Amino acid sequence: MEVVIAGAGSIGLLMDPILRKLDGRFLYTRREEQASIIRKEGIKRIDAEGTECIFQVNAETEIEKLPKSAPWIVAVKYSGVASIISILEERKMDNAVMFIQNGLGHFNLVEESELPTVFLRLLNTELVV
Repeated sequence: MEVVIAGAGSIGLLMDPILRKLDGRFLYTRREEQASIIRKEGIKRIDAEGTECIFQVNAETEIEKLPKSAPWIVAVKYSGVASIISILEERKMDNAVMFIQNGLGHFNLVEESELPTVFLRLLNTELVV
């Protein structure tokens, strides 16, 4: 199974080693510099015992190089959510998309989108009254 992870920040980079048993993992980044480093050096994970593992991943900046039928895990900052939604809508995505962000700001953008199957997950959300 293939999967695309959009966003190579802390959440996106954490997701890739978790999904390492999948055959095709693709990491979508905005900057070629970051994609190049990830392709060259991989993603280093240090577990609770201090054991280091390096995972190789396909990092891309060009949407056309990503599998069209793969589900997406969107782990970009709020400021990047609208552009990812546009990309997915332009590609006429009919597969599952899961949004993983801190906070609630992305809910309205996702709800108003034309994406067919959407899952939302909150991370570290705090409400202050």
